[in-house]
Amino acid sequence: MRIAILALALGLLLTGCVTEKTGAVHPEQELTAAAALNVQLGFEYLRGGRRADAVAKFEKAIEQDDDNAQAYFGLALVNDQVGDHKQAKHRFQSAIDAAPDDATIGNAYGIFLCKRGERAAADALFMSAARNLNYQTPAVAYTNAGICARTGKDLVKAEQHLRMALQVDPNHPQALLELADLSLARGDALRSRAFLQRLREQGRSESRTL
Repeated sequence: MRIAILALALGLLLTGCVTEKTGAVHPEQELTAAAALNVQLGFEYLRGGRRADAVAKFEKAIEQDDDNAQAYFGLALVNDQVGDHKQAKHRFQSAIDAAPDDATIGNAYGIFLCKRGERAAADALFMSAARNLNYQTPAVAYTNAGICARTGKDLVKAEQHLRMALQVDPNHPQALLELADLSLARGDALRSRAFLQRLREQGRSESRTL
């Protein structure tokens, strides 16, 4: 399924580096900082294809800070990659419970649920992410919502979501391509051509666009 995923989301998940502070540090603060560092290492390992090492770091982070949403998110991504969808869903939900306002996690969880056919729940997550003022790429969430709606044959909702994506980012390539494809499927070749022309003006020449 053609879903725009923020470069697998991994590049955007790294937390800030742990900085040294003078004076006494509470043990819980030390554990929280250590957990953040383990999460950072976990995503580094995951990007490098070292899943076992990544899992070890994520699990260690949870031992140190059981409210670390990024650690649960990392485990969810690993579980999804290896096909353990039941455990992946459990980990995604733990991540959402720990950080309900994290739009990146919500968007990724929505993609996961849409693939499993849970389109209503996925749509709610996409909309929450898109409307989150701290989320820098709402067009991605709207586009994912549009694609998900189309997999459920709801073409009206699909178009609405995709047009919302263009409202917040008029040049969003994935939304333009999906609207071109949707228009063509409806027999509106002229409108499809208009969307494709906007893509062409951006220098987009991927195989699907061609």
